[in-house]
Amino acid sequence: MRTLCIARETLAFRDGLQISRLPCRARTGSISLYGTPELKQRYLPGVRDGKAIAAFALSEPEAGSDVAAMATTATPDGNAHVRIDGAKTWISNGGIADHYVVFARTGEARRERPVRLHGRCDTAGLTVAERIDVIAPHPLATLKFDACRVP
Repeated sequence: MRTLCIARETLAFRDGLQISRLPCRARTGSISLYGTPELKQRYLPGVRDGKAIAAFALSEPEAGSDVAAMATTATPDGNAHVRIDGAKTWISNGGIADHYVVFARTGEARRERPVRLHGRCDTAGLTVAERIDVIAPHPLATLKFDACRVP
């Protein structure tokens, strides 16, 4: 962890945007810990090698990062897909990421655990609704999911 912090600080001194290229456990942790071998092979090597950028989509316009208040939904769509509907905001690497780890509600129960979905950025129904300007050169965006179908 200390090495990662020093590397991030050094890169940020030269170019703040470059720290978003570093692998970040929050952005790929669910794939590392719970992903199938196929998901791990599809997404992790590119992030590890610095050839792909990952993003983590949890926060929402009305809920912030309160998972219990999350409104984005994932509903079954066929045997091997789900449909995502909702919005995520303040997403680091939003709009420049190659893939997103998206948290969505799968049921109505308040204590229902959200599902983490892994989708590519060129998936139909996923749009960058807004780029959020901040002083730091850090890409933030609001994402809109409108019948976004992912495996």
